[in-house]
Amino acid sequence: MLWLCLFADDPNRERQADSLQRLANWALEFTPRISLNLPGSVLLEIGGSLHYFRGLEALRQRVQKGLEKLGIPIHTGIAPTPTAAWLIARAGGDTPIIHRRDLPEGLAPLPLGVLSVEQRQAKALQGLGCRTIGELRRLPVAGLTRRIGRHVVETLQKAHGERPDPQPEWKPAQSFEAHLDFADPVTDHQQLHTPLGGLIDRLCTELRRRDAGILRVHITLTPTRGDARTLTVGVLSPSRDAEHLKALLQQRLEGQTSADGIIGAHLQSGPLRSFNNDSPPLDLLDALADDSAQNDWQTLVELLGHRLGEAQLSLVDAYPDHRPERAWRYRRPGDPSPGDEHRPDHPPRPGWLLETPLSLDTRQGQPHYHGALVLESPAERIESGWWDGEDVARDYYIARNPRGQRLWVYRDRRGGRRWYLHGLFA
Repeated sequence: MLWLCLFADDPNRERQADSLQRLANWALEFTPRISLNLPGSVLLEIGGSLHYFRGLEALRQRVQKGLEKLGIPIHTGIAPTPTAAWLIARAGGDTPIIHRRDLPEGLAPLPLGVLSVEQRQAKALQGLGCRTIGELRRLPVAGLTRRIGRHVVETLQKAHGERPDPQPEWKPAQSFEAHLDFADPVTDHQQLHTPLGGLIDRLCTELRRRDAGILRVHITLTPTRGDARTLTVGVLSPSRDAEHLKALLQQRLEGQTSADGIIGAHLQSGPLRSFNNDSPPLDLLDALADDSAQNDWQTLVELLGHRLGEAQLSLVDAYPDHRPERAWRYRRPGDPSPGDEHRPDHPPRPGWLLETPLSLDTRQGQPHYHGALVLESPAERIESGWWDGEDVARDYYIARNPRGQRLWVYRDRRGGRRWYLHGLFA
């Protein structure tokens, strides 16, 4: 396990905290294991990332280039323990320590000023006549603990791998926010495309860094006077496609004008979702056709939702209930479906279900609908619904009449045991 420490030496605590958060979000590009536990530092566990980035030196160069773009003055340190990497970074050293066996020799020349100590402890260290960590480590542990306290001694032991050095893992925010102020009020929605597109680009860059996608983006436009207006852009599956999101945003922007002008915009994403690229089927041509159809369908639903309003669109979905009239539900596009694992297994169902079952004439015990019906399937018994007071007890059959129509009929097992038509097959 190898740790990289990014140390921001900034006396302004508030500015430093903001810098560390920015660093931590940026560092997700290199590793998911990040800690902000040590003062003024972002710790990265990079041992598991070295193979991906083709070695330590290549990774260091990428980190250095990224830090230069961020414009945050940073000292770095690399060592097998978090505390050792932190001490090296505080000292401004740039020579990494790769192996634990090299920790004593590598840390020995560091000045005692790299230790984070209180004023009383600093005076005690001065009184000992030691100038480096190596000199301090040569003193007896018991006496050193009495003179300067347990905290400093334990810090040195953690740095040298003699004591466990666990670091709490930092968790990034589960959404993304960005704000933009305009130099001059904007009155035409066409002029909003470029700046709002920049916010979408920033969002998608962060999503790619975190291997995530989003279903909703909320953009709040602040006018010079009056109430702010929030535009919502939604997709059916987690996305980080900036061009697609911009196209949907353009649909929402049409007609969004303000005589007083827009002076600011705030982007707030919905919860970040895992972004999974499933492996394609073996038949590549079928896979391309299926993907194209699915993408066209999603695009159509998303465009209709943004033009008509999401509340105006509904999908019909199966629902886990054995009673046919209750085995479906409306749901909004993008809302989760019950899933096939929760749907009961049953024989074929007709595509057209009557809203109210039609009572059939019976002659000599045989149901009629445009002539006598011939039953073509064994009985499918459905007894369900006792828990909500609308229980049913029916025997269903697939039947055919003289016109060749395939029908779904049932016989009520209660009362007069009448026959009913409930659905028609195509």
